[in-house]
Amino acid sequence: MYFGITISIITAGILIVISSGKFNVLLGLLSDWALNLGVGILALYVAGHYMGKKMEFLINQKKCNSVLIGIIRSFIIFLFGIFFGSTVGFLQEGIESVGAREELKYSIVNYYLKPLY
Repeated sequence: MYFGITISIITAGILIVISSGKFNVLLGLLSDWALNLGVGILALYVAGHYMGKKMEFLINQKKCNSVLIGIIRSFIIFLFGIFFGSTVGFLQEGIESVGAREELKYSIVNYYLKPLY
């Protein structure tokens, strides 16, 4: 599971460099969002560890469908990474702009729902 997460992160970095044409863009993103990315990536690895153990149990012991279990659990790992990475951003910037109920709604949409698509 760790290998798959690491390859996905490296692939994302390569795609950022290729799409922008500059390595400095990737370095800028890493320096601007270091805490968000760090917490999100840590959440990916922690969730991957626990989900991987559960997937191994379900596939080997319970003889569940490995493809279905892999897809569902990988999606859950992905959601954990998004949620924890977004929470850091929400606590850093979203809370400051919350003064009214409408602003709270927009902050929640910007930090929790928009990263999903």
